[in-house]
Amino acid sequence: MNAKRPSLAVDCVVFDPGGRLLLIRRRNPPFLGQYALPGGYVEYGETTEHAAARELAEETRLVAANLSLIGAYSDPHRDPRGHMVSVASGLRSPQQAASRGVSTPMANVAPAVARLGQPNGHPETSSKLLILL
Repeated sequence: MNAKRPSLAVDCVVFDPGGRLLLIRRRNPPFLGQYALPGGYVEYGETTEHAAARELAEETRLVAANLSLIGAYSDPHRDPRGHMVSVASGLRSPQQAASRGVSTPMANVAPAVARLGQPNGHPETSSKLLILL
């Protein structure tokens, strides 16, 4: 059988205490160099919960357990690579993260706060982590 099937991915939604959203700068096409939620493909034999924690750790060095399910997004046209189903999970803040068994090096995140919205403002490039308002 050679039927087409959608790919399965995860996205991680993490807010700091100020309500800022954690984003990364994409290193691969599509949307190379643009901002995105941390995430990626689910590996064969892996749960979406484990994949979300793995991707968050790989892309941000944040170690998380027990991420909360936000939702599943399955519009066949939402990704230019093809039909992608994404399961989004998240944390609200480092305080919530600490209570859920998460090590959150927010000191490493703070220097990467973007100055978007300012005239000719460009995000700092010293870290691949970025928090946007």
